[in-house]
Amino acid sequence: MDAAEWTIAVLNALLGLGLGWPLTRLLARTSRGAKGALRLYPAVVASYLVECFAFSASMGTSIFSIAMAFVWGWVLGSRLRWTATAPAEVMRAVFYFALYSGLPAASFLSVPVLAALSGRHILSAEFGFQFGIPEFVPWPFNTILGFCGAVVLVTVVLKVVITTRIARRLMSRK
Repeated sequence: MDAAEWTIAVLNALLGLGLGWPLTRLLARTSRGAKGALRLYPAVVASYLVECFAFSASMGTSIFSIAMAFVWGWVLGSRLRWTATAPAEVMRAVFYFALYSGLPAASFLSVPVLAALSGRHILSAEFGFQFGIPEFVPWPFNTILGFCGAVVLVTVVLKVVITTRIARRLMSRK
């Protein structure tokens, strides 16, 4: 593994484990109460691990990662629709889970940082082509920074929108 892969792996481990606990506490408050947090934490971290694999499996297009938004929306909407918690509080928890599931994609932004630190011009189309970005991609997306930024932005926005919409729809069918 090179430096970028190690950085992404370590960053994802820190994000998944570190932010998993506050999210678990929020989800536990909306669904089972504080007692269920210890049992829910491994499931939340496992969902993060699944997201890491989904993102790395379709790195350039994020297809699998975005497809997981449909799964998480359905799981959260069907699990949380019978809760006695206020719908706004439940949707807040779903929103934060959707953001959490988008963090593996957001960790991809470490690639331009590492590329810049190694002396590559992250705003150059020539270096973008050497990086592996196809020539037909228009500027600024044919640069390392533009490509990584577009992948992250599209993935995170679609994951949040899809997850929350599906969960909201399922929860409205009480």
